[in-house]
Amino acid sequence: MFSVRLPENLENDLSSLAKQLHLTKSNIVINALQQYIEDKQDYIKAYEIFSQNNKRYTHEEVMCELDL
Repeated sequence: MFSVRLPENLENDLSSLAKQLHLTKSNIVINALQQYIEDKQDYIKAYEIFSQNNKRYTHEEVMCELDL
């Protein structure tokens, strides 16, 4: 179990959205949190891969290599 105190304006927006979508507030928050966590994990993975690659290419080098 986990509880969070939301600012009043965010609570109001969440309640309004839940009514419009015919979903529970919990369902919206769970979905949003899952998406947030996946996005951050993807970012961390991409950053780690990017950091390991020491070779960098300029825009001009890429364009030249692709004959564009």
